[in-house]
Amino acid sequence: MTQYLLVLIIIIFVVNQYTKEYSLDKIKYTRQVQPSIVEVDEVFNIKHIVENHKWLPVSFFQVKDAYPLHLKFQNKTNVQEALFNQTHTMTMMLMPFQRVARTYTVSAQQRGRIVLRDAAFVAGDFIGLDTVTETYRHEYQEIVVLPKSIDLNEALQPYGDYYGEISVKRWIIEDPLLNIGLREYSGNEPLKKIHWPSSLKSNQLMVKNDDYTVNQSALVVLNTEVNQHPWQKKDYGKIELCFSLARVVLEQLEGIGVPYGMASNVTAIHQFLGKNTSSLSSGRAHLSHLLEALGRGDYFTRKPFFEMINTLTETASKTQTFVLITPYLVDQDLNAIERLANKAGKLIILSLWNQLFHELDSSIERFAMDIEKDR
Repeated sequence: MTQYLLVLIIIIFVVNQYTKEYSLDKIKYTRQVQPSIVEVDEVFNIKHIVENHKWLPVSFFQVKDAYPLHLKFQNKTNVQEALFNQTHTMTMMLMPFQRVARTYTVSAQQRGRIVLRDAAFVAGDFIGLDTVTETYRHEYQEIVVLPKSIDLNEALQPYGDYYGEISVKRWIIEDPLLNIGLREYSGNEPLKKIHWPSSLKSNQLMVKNDDYTVNQSALVVLNTEVNQHPWQKKDYGKIELCFSLARVVLEQLEGIGVPYGMASNVTAIHQFLGKNTSSLSSGRAHLSHLLEALGRGDYFTRKPFFEMINTLTETASKTQTFVLITPYLVDQDLNAIERLANKAGKLIILSLWNQLFHELDSSIERFAMDIEKDR
């Protein structure tokens, strides 16, 4: 009897060591994110798939994934929060050649790029006395969270003489009669195309162009420089408001139909676009590309605001409208803005408050979230 018991113990020991040594072999793990570009607080799914590609069962198996704290799981799950992130743990038993899929509903509470890191595998031996841990190198995955959308009329206040609705369309085309294109009458146009007031002034017949957006374009210029010195603490809330303003302006430009683009001194946006300024275009694909760039934006800047403006001034023209979005202005920005205003067709400034607005020419339309009395 003792011999049989000893043999049984030896068999259990060998099997236990074997399962411990090979329990993590031929385990495949996949994460699927649908969709990968989302809105703030939008509910979406992360699907976890574990596959055991061997004949040996795994009596105890865990997958541990690290996620940022602002990614919230909607259902009750095994999540442990730490100082900078949270660990989501799945526990299961894997039979030979079994596939286990679990879908979790989550939402992101702030804008930005979420990179899904490698996972940790934990497997137990046959009798549950010991575990082995291994890092699983997962393919690169990310989630891009777009900036929140805001209402321009609720967020901004005009500075100076400006009446009526705050609208991007109004910035591009204030009055169709004033902004419509005119050219000499060729004799082939119908009489209803003749613009009589201009004809009387010029002593020759002038006709109206059909499309008031001909040759017009707009460029959204996003600045997120909030501190002059790198050791100063950044106000991330102010930067996020600038991202939101950029988003709503781009969306309204898409609705107008004029070609538009974006320039920014944000490091991650420059890396994503591959250049200082995006191409001037329109269409849903173009808009989606620029919105994704905003979602990927970080809190680092490549150059000061005034340097970016000086670069844009070199190629500015009277057919372009520039919409500058910035947390605030500093003295060294003023000269650069005035030079750009002289070359551009129109210049709009959207700022979080009206610091130094009174120093700018009245032809520059200025809007701020917080209007204070000039000092």
